[in-house]
Amino acid sequence: MSGPRSVRQLFDSVGCNGVPQLIASLRKKGLQIDSDERNGNDRDGRAATYCAYLLHEDSRHLALRLLADYAG
Repeated sequence: MSGPRSVRQLFDSVGCNGVPQLIASLRKKGLQIDSDERNGNDRDGRAATYCAYLLHEDSRHLALRLLADYAG
């Protein structure tokens, strides 16, 4: 919720391989998650295109509630 995150950053944070599937699941629960295509370099320094995800400000309250329910 602190800003845009790439799939790699989310993988490192949550430790799961299915980040795109996780994003799709969260969207089905009602979260507005924007995706932004970006250009950068991969581990080997080659040009790469990747996606960064950003939780829409209007979805913060729902995200906090979903987290509380999960931690429940």
